[in-house]
Amino acid sequence: MEPLLPRRNAGVDALSYDILLKTGALKSALPLISTRQVASLIAGMNSYYSNLIEGHRTYPGEINAARKADYSADPKKAALQKLGVAHEEVERLLRQRLESEPDLEICSEDFMCWIHFELYQRLPAEFRLVRDSDGNEYPVEPGKFRDHPANVGQHIAPQADKLSRFVARFTEAYSFKTVSANDRLIAAMAAHHRFMWIHPFSDGNGRVARLLTTAYLIRSGVDDLGLWSWARGLARAREMYYGFLQDADHPRRGDRDGRGQLSEASLTAFVQFGLEVIKDQIQFMSEKLDLLKFEMRLEDHVRRDLPFGDTRNADAYVRILIEILRRGELPRGKVAPLIGKAARTARPLIGSLERAGYVTSKGPKKPLRICFAPELRDACLPRLFIP
Repeated sequence: MEPLLPRRNAGVDALSYDILLKTGALKSALPLISTRQVASLIAGMNSYYSNLIEGHRTYPGEINAARKADYSADPKKAALQKLGVAHEEVERLLRQRLESEPDLEICSEDFMCWIHFELYQRLPAEFRLVRDSDGNEYPVEPGKFRDHPANVGQHIAPQADKLSRFVARFTEAYSFKTVSANDRLIAAMAAHHRFMWIHPFSDGNGRVARLLTTAYLIRSGVDDLGLWSWARGLARAREMYYGFLQDADHPRRGDRDGRGQLSEASLTAFVQFGLEVIKDQIQFMSEKLDLLKFEMRLEDHVRRDLPFGDTRNADAYVRILIEILRRGELPRGKVAPLIGKAARTARPLIGSLERAGYVTSKGPKKPLRICFAPELRDACLPRLFIP
C-alpha cells in the first residue's frame, strides 16, 4: 500500500494553509457555550450524511424520535433509526476519549477495533451479516477483523491473515509521533484511503473510516469543536468520493508515478479532493455562523413565523435570543431589565422560549442558553440536512 504519504505540492500546501486560517475564524464566530450547542447539531449531521453515503436515508425527525426510543413500526426504518443513533453515540464517545486520553494512539489496531465494536454492538441483527459478490454470507463480529477474503469493486483487499501486519504499518506511518504538524491534514486524507484499501472489517469500513478520520481531524485541531461536517461534503459529492477512492487503488503508472506499489498521483488527487471538501464545508458553516446574518435570520423568523404566537412581544423574544447567542448564556434575572419589563412579565416569556425548545438551562434557576429546536435550526441554519 506504499506510498503512504504523497509528496507535498503547492496546491495541497495552499489548501492546508487556507483550511487552518478558516478554522481559526470559524472557532471564534460564537461564544464557546453557543458553539457547543451548534456542535450538537453537527453530530446529527455526521450521522445523517455518513448513512446517506452508504445509501441509507434517515430523516432528522426520525432520529429525534429514535433518541427517545420512539421507533417506526416499519422494521427497516426502525433499523436505520438505530443505526443513526448509534453513529451519534459513538462519535460522542470518541470525542470524550480524545479529550480524556491525550496520548491515545488513534491510528492503532486497538482504536479502530474499539470504534467498530462500539458501533456494531449497538446495531440490530440485520446489520451483522454481510454477503459477498458470490453470495457467501459472513457474520460481522463487533470489533473483530474479518477472517475471510474481501473484494471491493476491482480491488482485492489484503488476505485476512495479513491484516494486522498492514495495520501495524498504517500505525507506524500515520501516528502523530511520526507525522509532522505541517503534514497532518495531508496524512488524514491519505490515511482515510489506505484504511479503506486495507478493508479490515467484514462490514462498516466506510463508517469506521469516517469516524477514524474525524478523530484525526480533531487531533489536528481542525475539527476539535465539531463545528462542520466532512461527511456532508462527501455525501454531496458521493460519486466523486467513490471515484477518487477507486482511482487511488490503482497500481503505479510508470516511473514518474512515485516509488511505491500504488499510484502516488492518484493518492495525491484523493488528498486534494478531501482537502477541498473540508475547505468547502468550513466555509459553509462560517457563512451560517456569521453573527450578523444569523441575527437577521433569527429576527425574521420570530417576526414572520410567530413561533410563540405572540406578536406583541416579538421584540422582546428577539432581544432575549440575540443576547443569549452573543453572550453564550444569560442569567434569568437579567432578562427583565434587558427587555425593559417587570420580572413578572419576563417570566412567562422565558417559559414560552423553554417550552418551544429555543432556550435551555441546567436547572430552573440556572442561566439560559440557546437551544436549536428544529424550527429555529431550519430558520437560522438552513440547508444543514439537504444533500
